[in-house]
Amino acid sequence: MADLNAATTAINGGEIALDKAWAENEVAAAQATINNVDRIIAWFKSSPSTANDPQLPSIITKREVAVSYISNANANIVVGKYAQARQKAQDAFAKGNESCTEALARQKEYQK
Repeated sequence: MADLNAATTAINGGEIALDKAWAENEVAAAQATINNVDRIIAWFKSSPSTANDPQLPSIITKREVAVSYISNANANIVVGKYAQARQKAQDAFAKGNESCTEALARQKEYQK
Protein backbone atom coordinates (compact mmCIF):
# COMPACT_ATOMS: atom_id res chain seq x y z
CA MET A 1 0.00 0.00 0.00
CA ALA A 2 2.88 2.36 0.78
CA ASP A 3 4.30 1.78 -2.72
CA LEU A 4 0.92 2.56 -4.26
CA ASN A 5 0.65 5.79 -2.26
CA ALA A 6 4.20 6.78 -3.23
CA ALA A 7 3.46 6.09 -6.90
CA THR A 8 0.26 8.13 -6.75
CA THR A 9 2.12 11.02 -5.14
CA ALA A 10 4.87 10.82 -7.76
CA ILE A 11 2.34 10.75 -10.62
CA ASN A 12 0.49 13.74 -9.20
CA GLY A 13 3.76 15.63 -8.81
CA GLY A 14 4.71 14.75 -12.38
CA GLU A 15 1.38 15.98 -13.72
CA ILE A 16 1.81 19.29 -11.90
CA ALA A 17 5.35 19.67 -13.22
CA LEU A 18 4.17 18.92 -16.75
CA ASP A 19 1.32 21.43 -16.45
CA LYS A 20 3.75 24.09 -15.22
CA ALA A 21 6.26 23.33 -18.01
CA TRP A 22 3.48 23.58 -20.60
CA ALA A 23 2.47 27.00 -19.26
CA GLU A 24 6.09 28.17 -19.24
CA ASN A 25 6.50 26.96 -22.82
CA GLU A 26 3.44 28.96 -23.91
CA VAL A 27 4.90 32.06 -22.24
CA ALA A 28 8.23 31.53 -24.01
CA ALA A 29 6.49 31.26 -27.40
CA ALA A 30 4.59 34.49 -26.75
CA GLN A 31 7.78 36.22 -25.62
CA ALA A 32 9.54 35.21 -28.85
CA THR A 33 6.80 36.91 -30.85
CA ILE A 34 7.15 40.07 -28.77
CA ASN A 35 10.92 40.00 -29.27
CA ASN A 36 10.32 39.95 -33.04
CA VAL A 37 8.00 42.94 -32.77
CA ASP A 38 10.57 44.78 -30.67
CA ARG A 39 13.15 44.36 -33.42
CA ILE A 40 10.78 45.77 -36.03
CA ILE A 41 9.77 48.67 -33.79
CA ALA A 42 13.46 49.42 -33.28
CA TRP A 43 13.90 49.44 -37.05
CA PHE A 44 11.08 51.98 -37.37
CA LYS A 45 12.48 54.20 -34.63
CA SER A 46 16.02 54.10 -36.00
CA SER A 47 15.24 56.23 -39.04
CA PRO A 48 13.74 59.73 -39.22
CA SER A 49 11.75 58.67 -42.29
CA THR A 50 9.97 55.86 -40.41
CA ALA A 51 10.04 57.01 -36.77
CA ASN A 52 6.80 58.95 -37.12
CA ASP A 53 4.89 56.37 -39.11
CA PRO A 54 1.17 56.84 -38.39
CA GLN A 55 0.62 53.10 -37.82
CA LEU A 56 3.47 52.72 -35.35
CA PRO A 57 1.46 53.76 -32.24
CA SER A 58 -1.14 51.07 -32.97
CA ILE A 59 1.58 48.46 -33.40
CA ILE A 60 3.21 49.52 -30.13
CA THR A 61 -0.11 49.47 -28.27
CA LYS A 62 -0.83 45.91 -29.39
CA ARG A 63 2.68 44.91 -28.33
CA GLU A 64 2.14 46.44 -24.89
CA VAL A 65 -1.16 44.58 -24.49
CA ALA A 66 0.68 41.35 -25.31
CA VAL A 67 3.32 42.17 -22.70
CA SER A 68 0.62 42.71 -20.08
CA TYR A 69 -0.87 39.31 -20.95
CA ILE A 70 2.56 37.73 -20.45
CA SER A 71 2.85 39.44 -17.10
CA ASN A 72 -0.52 38.01 -16.09
CA ALA A 73 0.53 34.57 -17.32
CA ASN A 74 3.72 34.69 -15.25
CA ALA A 75 1.74 35.78 -12.19
CA ASN A 76 -0.60 32.82 -12.67
CA ILE A 77 2.36 30.45 -12.95
CA VAL A 78 3.73 31.72 -9.64
CA VAL A 79 0.48 30.88 -7.84
CA GLY A 80 0.02 27.53 -9.60
CA LYS A 81 -2.84 28.50 -11.92
CA TYR A 82 -1.32 26.85 -14.96
CA ALA A 83 -4.44 26.62 -17.13
CA GLN A 84 -5.07 30.36 -16.68
CA ALA A 85 -1.40 31.04 -17.38
CA ARG A 86 -1.59 29.10 -20.64
CA GLN A 87 -4.67 31.02 -21.70
CA LYS A 88 -3.05 34.39 -20.99
CA ALA A 89 0.10 33.28 -22.79
CA GLN A 90 -1.99 32.24 -25.80
CA ASP A 91 -3.72 35.63 -25.70
CA ALA A 92 -0.28 37.27 -25.59
CA PHE A 93 0.89 35.21 -28.54
CA ALA A 94 -2.18 36.15 -30.58
CA LYS A 95 -1.88 39.86 -29.79
CA GLY A 96 1.88 39.83 -30.31
CA ASN A 97 1.44 38.01 -33.61
CA GLU A 98 -1.14 40.59 -34.69
CA SER A 99 1.28 43.38 -33.87
CA CYS A 100 4.13 41.59 -35.64
CA THR A 101 2.07 40.95 -38.77
CA GLU A 102 1.07 44.60 -38.99
CA ALA A 103 4.62 45.77 -38.36
CA LEU A 104 6.07 43.47 -41.02
CA ALA A 105 3.48 44.55 -43.56
CA ARG A 106 4.22 48.19 -42.87
CA GLN A 107 7.97 47.60 -42.98
CA LYS A 108 7.64 45.93 -46.39
CA GLU A 109 5.89 49.04 -47.70
CA TYR A 110 8.96 51.09 -46.83
CA GLN A 111 11.34 48.56 -48.31
CA LYS A 112 9.72 48.53 -51.76
